[in-house]
Amino acid sequence: MVGKGSTAALQYICANNIAQEKGRIVYTSMLNARGGFEADLTVTRLDEEDYLIITGAASGTRDFNHIARHIPDGLEPHLFDVSSSFGCLSLMGPMARHILAKVCENDISNASFPLFQAQNIIVAGAPVLALRLGFAGELGWEMYTPPDYLATLYEAVKGAGAEFGAADAGYRAIDSLRMEKGRRLWGIEVGPFDTPLEAGLGFAVDLDKPDFIGRSAMVKQFQAGVTRRLCTFSPQDPDILLFGKETIYRNGKQVGYLASAGYGHTLGFPLGMGYVSNPDGAPLEWVAEGNYELGLANTRIPAEVYTSMIYDSLNERVNA
Repeated sequence: MVGKGSTAALQYICANNIAQEKGRIVYTSMLNARGGFEADLTVTRLDEEDYLIITGAASGTRDFNHIARHIPDGLEPHLFDVSSSFGCLSLMGPMARHILAKVCENDISNASFPLFQAQNIIVAGAPVLALRLGFAGELGWEMYTPPDYLATLYEAVKGAGAEFGAADAGYRAIDSLRMEKGRRLWGIEVGPFDTPLEAGLGFAVDLDKPDFIGRSAMVKQFQAGVTRRLCTFSPQDPDILLFGKETIYRNGKQVGYLASAGYGHTLGFPLGMGYVSNPDGAPLEWVAEGNYELGLANTRIPAEVYTSMIYDSLNERVNA
């Protein structure tokens, strides 16, 4: 989104404060009037009235439409879909800086290129807009370059990573890593009927902003608390696999079901994410003190519950 009014429009559409310094990446939701998620994305401020909006690969058309329909009257920013103008290569992992440094002309040290910053860099002669993010739970960058340069960028990075054991990874690997880190996906763990506070993403809502879509609903929920909360579960028996949609039982009572499931290859045990509900309120203390089981093939499997990220809970790896 570019042009006069871009900042004001995005401040109204986004729940978080996107009016940051140039180069800053902001994780935010876009809410409906009920406070539910209509989008889950990042907004990067490239210039005073110039923003790059990055959303999920399957959500671009929907999110573009949502933004376009909610630009306030009187504002006339220009919204463009530039997906076809860029290719994206993500480099994630504990050795990412060592690999990128071999083929990058710029200083990518933590001091010069911190987390949640975007910079224009040159990699193997290719112009790259690099966003330092950690969706996979590790140090890393998303690198955007014109399609003509994408093969050059890939070959250079892959070659530089050979000595470090770099390998191609697809969505199954990303899904495993993001579940270990507790990253939510729109349409799976979060959607139009789930709020940031219920999903454990209240940090990405800025109630200090005077007005944005869903603010009234969020104020009420922050004051009253939630009656459902997204948690991560793992079977006490690590050899039992989860597939999603398993019923969640707390102290023998049905309280929800798993929205997603997978295997945490770093942690070494299966994982599932789902909402635990209680009409009388679901504070963290209530969630944590329960005894849990998961319904699987007409049996109930004892399970552990986690109310915060399991892997790298202090974010030391993504901040390295």
